[in-house]
Amino acid sequence: ENYHISAEQLVMYTDSSISVSELREMESTVLHVLKWDLSAITPNDFVAHIVHRLPLDPASVPNVKKHAQT
Repeated sequence: ENYHISAEQLVMYTDSSISVSELREMESTVLHVLKWDLSAITPNDFVAHIVHRLPLDPASVPNVKKHAQT
């Protein structure tokens, strides 16, 4: 589950050692360096491909995918 943390909360977590505008500038710098490529490949990205190749009863596929996520 994802939780949204506001810029103001992040500044508070730094004990106000930076401002919201400085935080946003740093965030922009990181995104620029990463060339905005924020996607990360995880093992869960491969589950559907692997399950598709397994000799499974089609009725059990949703259950296998569900358990792969836990």
